[in-house]
Amino acid sequence: MSVRLRMEPASSRFFSRLALASAVAALLAVLLTWLGLPISFPFLHQQQNLSTILIIDPQTEVSYRGTINNDVEHFQNIFYAEDTGGKNRFTPPVPRQPLPGTVIDATAAGAWCPQFVGPAPLPFTSPITNVSEDCLSLRIARPRGTNSSSKLPVLVWLHGDSTGGNALGSGYDQLYEPDGLVRQANKNGQPVIWVAINYRLGRVRDNIAAFGGEPRNIVAIGQSVGAMSIGLHMTSFSGNRGVPFQKAM
Repeated sequence: MSVRLRMEPASSRFFSRLALASAVAALLAVLLTWLGLPISFPFLHQQQNLSTILIIDPQTEVSYRGTINNDVEHFQNIFYAEDTGGKNRFTPPVPRQPLPGTVIDATAAGAWCPQFVGPAPLPFTSPITNVSEDCLSLRIARPRGTNSSSKLPVLVWLHGDSTGGNALGSGYDQLYEPDGLVRQANKNGQPVIWVAINYRLGRVRDNIAAFGGEPRNIVAIGQSVGAMSIGLHMTSFSGNRGVPFQKAM
């Protein structure tokens, strides 16, 4: 798959305002921390009418138990690679394939990849409390009632970094809760499946059909360093070695 890119000139005024907004947010976070006030906003991830759902991947015979929250089905902490610690440290990820008959508990968020532990770095973001080298997992959100025959478009989200240094962040940050997007898209008659990963895409393409997604209609979306990662992925090897998605934003 050869990738063609068209570069658009960026507005220096826009980036100046973005930098100013980021600086103000950072100063506010420092002030709230100094005052001993929590930098967390529970309304971003309210859970109401919570129930569970179980689906089975007919190809692997692996089951996934998720949750339903306000007409959005969530499956979290689905590992696509082995623990990156020990002998796997600084090596390419080793794919993780559960044995047939395994039931995956996908009802709670997974660990963030190694980074500092502490209060939320910016307003609206999550405190960083659960960090592990066993972090190569993903989360899926889809409209309630989706099944394996739905063949919905798939949006793959690569999270950003509030520092701009590729040192912080996770697909489980409350800043990126997908419920509003999934509900609104469904209301508009354009339902989608949302996938957020702690970085890497191949597992989505290979397994999303069991969750009702179309593996030939995957859109990679990134913010900050997530967007940079997508761009580097597309342009590596002159774009001639293929990518595990069909579109990018």
